[in-house]
Amino acid sequence: MLLNRKEVAALVGCHPETIKRAERKGNLPAYRFGHRMVRYRRDDVERWWQGARCEANPTGSVLALIYPRRLGVRRQTA
Repeated sequence: MLLNRKEVAALVGCHPETIKRAERKGNLPAYRFGHRMVRYRRDDVERWWQGARCEANPTGSVLALIYPRRLGVRRQTA
């Protein structure tokens, strides 16, 4: 299932611009159709969102996914 940026933002509870930043940083895979149409796979969004809910970030803050060093969050490596 493909979701647009607004739908993803509503799903995870953040602003659409936050989703756009995550995409630009390469943290959230996006699929482009033409010049303006961007869609996200629900599986990718859920995987990205689960990355926010690790032991180092128990609140699941979306900002910790985008700015981990600024917020003092260390990512776990697999």
